[in-house]
Amino acid sequence: MKKLLFFVSLLFINYSNAQTNLGFESWTGASPDDWYTSNQIMAFGGPQTIFKDSINPGYGLYAAQMTVEPCGVCSIFGYPDPFPGLLLQQHADTMRPVNVSFKWHGSIATGDTALIGCAVTLAGAQVGDAFITITPTTQATWKTENILFTYYNSNIPDTMTFGAITDQFMYYGVPGSANTATELYVDEFVVNGISGIGLIPTNNDLLFIYPNPAQTSLHLNLLGTDAYSLEILDVTGKAVYSLNNLLQKQTLDISRFKNGSYIMRFFNRQKQYVGTTRFVVAN
Repeated sequence: MKKLLFFVSLLFINYSNAQTNLGFESWTGASPDDWYTSNQIMAFGGPQTIFKDSINPGYGLYAAQMTVEPCGVCSIFGYPDPFPGLLLQQHADTMRPVNVSFKWHGSIATGDTALIGCAVTLAGAQVGDAFITITPTTQATWKTENILFTYYNSNIPDTMTFGAITDQFMYYGVPGSANTATELYVDEFVVNGISGIGLIPTNNDLLFIYPNPAQTSLHLNLLGTDAYSLEILDVTGKAVYSLNNLLQKQTLDISRFKNGSYIMRFFNRQKQYVGTTRFVVAN
């Protein structure tokens, strides 16, 4: 159905970066780092529609809260009023991923249809996508989606785009489709490739760990970074492991770790934050 590509072409963005901050762990100002968001209209007097949720994230420290808000200036720019929450990240990609997973919850109000997922393109033409549409419903607790990609041809993509929007039809100009009662929370995007090794959400694209999921050992490749120490947190945010004097290539023994998800944070010699990545233990 090629949904996400529509948002890219509509907004005329040229936003390319390495896959980063897919768990929303890093925020600067009103918006999560490395994401194009609908909050950009705030510079012109528009509303804030993306918020940092630190009270009940799906995993880690933060999630993204997306709303629909009245927008007195939107008609000037040809945007709908009320105005939807929009998150978009685009980066170079040369693989045909198998699936995308993410977490969401919220309440989609009458008249709205939310959209969450990922698309891959080649020279602007869509190669495949994996997404869900959410019609009016209430999902009170975090729900994990694991969506297989549908491919339209055999091309190898050059770009991957993650996206979420509180009401896809608002950009089609459907009268009366906006509902300010809509509220959507998203977190923890992860894409898996043909090899089965996850493209892990990270705040530093040079940090690479594998395999994921892991059983007894976890391999780290820190070449090109100044990572000196690490700490590992469990799902409650409790530190369960730490290590200094990191090597550029290193293997960690995780045989004593319980099954589940973990967050790994890196710091340099000055104890400054370098990046975050995630892994799953599945024995």
